[in-house]
Amino acid sequence: MLGIPDARRPVLVILTALALGVAMPSPLQAQTTPASTATPMPGTTETYPIAIHQGTCAQPTAEPAYQIGELRGFIDQNNQVIPQTNFRGQPTSALLTSGIGIAPKLDDLLGSTPYVLLVHQSAQDYATYLACGPIGGPVVNDQLVVAVRPLNGSDMAGVAILTRANPGLGGSNANTTGNIYLLHLTPGGGTGQAISSPSPGLELTGTPVG
Repeated sequence: MLGIPDARRPVLVILTALALGVAMPSPLQAQTTPASTATPMPGTTETYPIAIHQGTCAQPTAEPAYQIGELRGFIDQNNQVIPQTNFRGQPTSALLTSGIGIAPKLDDLLGSTPYVLLVHQSAQDYATYLACGPIGGPVVNDQLVVAVRPLNGSDMAGVAILTRANPGLGGSNANTTGNIYLLHLTPGGGTGQAISSPSPGLELTGTPVG
């Protein structure tokens, strides 16, 4: 692909596959009984807290290790979310994104202590997890691409790009920067399942699609 850095190509391939509805591995499903069904707001106005937790997608710690911020639609020069009526080209799902700027070094997140990136339903319903990505994999050109999959009946999936940063540049103290890109795999979809506290026996199962 001309003009696209090698480190970005896997991200574009994954996002393109998701947007076009190409068969992907089945969402991870927690073996618990759904507690509630959440109806999301329209694609360009919805927001979701996102954080890094210790643990695994099956058993994350209840309290986040590092807060990242909120997923929301792309914004314009006035810091307003761009409405879908202003999208160009073919109709598509609204892509949700968030910048990353956290204090721990990327290599510290890849040590013996496991970490995951978790998307929460809301600040009020923080124990409902919509998507999860285990932080791990090859680091190429100082970047790690994390696959984020649906969790507990949600339809949100995408990728996060974590980058080794240079603290002090631009007045930032962040050692790890990057971006997260998620979308709904079904129009208007998105449900979550409350997990008040991770239980020791919680396991995830998946069945190949197709």
